[in-house]
Formats: sequence, C-alpha cells, structure tokens
Amino acid sequence: MSIDHVPFKGSPGVVQALMGAQVAIGMESATALMPLIETGKVRALAVTGNLRMEILPNVPSFTELGIPEIGLSWLAVMAPKGTLPEAVTAMNREIQLPPESLGRDNSPLLIFSQSRVRSPDR
Repeated sequence: MSIDHVPFKGSPGVVQALMGAQVAIGMESATALMPLIETGKVRALAVTGNLRMEILPNVPSFTELGIPEIGLSWLAVMAPKGTLPEAVTAMNREIQLPPESLGRDNSPLLIFSQSRVRSPDR
C-alpha cells in the first residue's frame, strides 16, 4: 500500500477531508475525532503510543499491530518566553490534576489520562 502525506493547517481540514471522502485515512487527535468515532461516522483503526487508550479500549496501538515506528506520540504545552515562573508552575500543577476532579464533562481531557507530565523547568 502506498500512502501520500497530505498536509492540513489543522484538525478541521482533516475532519472535513475524511467526512467528504477526499482522503481514505487520516491521523488526528482523539479529541477531534471522538464524536465521529462514537457516532460511527469514522472508524478508529489504530492509536499512537505503545498502549491502547482507555477511551478506545478496542482499538489496537500501532505497536501492537507491528508498526512500532508510529508507536510514539507526544503533546506539549508551551508558554511564551518570559512567562513568569509562578505562572508556569501554576499551569503545571493544574495540568497534573486528574480529569475527574474538574467537576464537568471532561471527555476530551481523557486523552491525557495516559500522559507523563514533567517538571515545569523542562
């Protein structure tokens, strides 16, 4: 199978292309695709990372499928240069809170349930 990379400027373009059958497959965040996965409008074939995601327990990881080269995934939270250290520390503390502690519908935040948070100075 030959796959061509088609660059998009963001999630909306990827979702529109998938829904309009302009592309056969796409890689996008679980946050952007969960509503479409839950309604059956798109089918999740695999997730990045070495393990299955808790919110998609029936979807194998690329590593499980024998494609470890696509097994790594990362997301970074950044702040502008010169952001006060106290603000960075406060953001880091909030990011580490478990999603269920937010007291509202937090389903998009569940993708972070398998995250590894580093110290704010990294």
